[in-house]
Amino acid sequence: MKKNLTIFFSAFYFYTTIAQQWTVFNTLNSGLQGNNVAKILVTRNGVKWFSTTGGISKFDGNTWTPLCSNGSSYIGKSIALDTSDKLWYYRGGCMSPNATICNETGGCFTYMDTVIRGFFPPDTSYSPFHPSFFTIDNSNKIWMFDQTMTKNRVLTFNISDSSWNSISVPTDGVSLVASKERSNIIWYTYTNQLVRFNISTQSYTFHQPNPITSIISDIEFDQSNGLWFGTINSGIYHYDGTNFTNYTTSNSDLPDNNATNVIIDDNGNLWIGTNYGFSVFNGNTWQNFDKSNSGLPYNAITDIAFDINGKVWIATAGEGAVTVSNIVNIDDVTNSDVLKFSPNPSSGRFLFDFTGFKDKTLSRMVVCDIFGGVILDECLSIESFYTLDLAHQPNGVYLFKLMDYTGYQISKGKLIKNE
Repeated sequence: MKKNLTIFFSAFYFYTTIAQQWTVFNTLNSGLQGNNVAKILVTRNGVKWFSTTGGISKFDGNTWTPLCSNGSSYIGKSIALDTSDKLWYYRGGCMSPNATICNETGGCFTYMDTVIRGFFPPDTSYSPFHPSFFTIDNSNKIWMFDQTMTKNRVLTFNISDSSWNSISVPTDGVSLVASKERSNIIWYTYTNQLVRFNISTQSYTFHQPNPITSIISDIEFDQSNGLWFGTINSGIYHYDGTNFTNYTTSNSDLPDNNATNVIIDDNGNLWIGTNYGFSVFNGNTWQNFDKSNSGLPYNAITDIAFDINGKVWIATAGEGAVTVSNIVNIDDVTNSDVLKFSPNPSSGRFLFDFTGFKDKTLSRMVVCDIFGGVILDECLSIESFYTLDLAHQPNGVYLFKLMDYTGYQISKGKLIKNE
């Protein structure tokens, strides 16, 4: 799909030597307790928590620590960090009376150093087996949605005084609750409406008819206080406060309509996890990554997180977690007035005019993607013109660097492939 493009990826550096580092963690080479990773949390001091089918694992950068094993009760995405970066998770009651490796009554648990402490609801009617939604708002209150065959309601647990409550919201027909950690807004679907519930004012805003036609899988706030919704089978939606815009495989370069995860990085770029890899979208350009063009071990992505060192952590549904570093600063790469190349954007073939470099000896060209992964490194044997062919590469932004025989950088620039 052809578009007029404006690039605003930012905050990283184009190194003289570029090395793309994809590191995979699984049950064979790390302390990860399961290869199906549902969620990754990163604290402000860089500690990572992984919720897997085998339990929760902690990784401080050097040492892996198993927190618990799931037994018969799957924790899934029901983990969150409070305002002091303490881990909380919800663990439901046993699936069968014969199960022993879990609590008979579900409750909220926190990890305090080496001690796991549980907080149980006052009666069994407050004990969902597994909430479909679990988050912590900015007042340190845990919110969870109890969705079973017999009850649909929002439960709260106040961390400060350990009190439980059931919030009085419309429940008949509620099919989903979604929120963002430490936000005071909860979104949920109610019959044919999309409902915005303000926790602070206990007020509702109804969007009718519901503009989002599928189950919401994730929600994220952007830098303009807009909202991005990931959905199951309907792509992603953006809400600017007035209008909803839907992006799917039919009207964008999104690789899959099953958007399992959406998250915004510090530079305003949207990252979308799907069943066919993940995408980075800057508002105009899509950059897609899967097993065929990256170090991903598995295409089904369940979660994406960022750490304090700028690394990206990606959870997969079958081959553990992977981290990648060295995302390149595209804003710092400006095209030279002396070097001419066209067309840009291009469907894949770029013609370079080197007539302005007659007094320099061009010897080498290096091309990389936004992760710093080298996709071309070749010696140049040219006089005035050179054709770079990226037709076999996926759509996105690429950086190039021209060097002399000593390795000295003569010029650099950015290319946009978009067909």
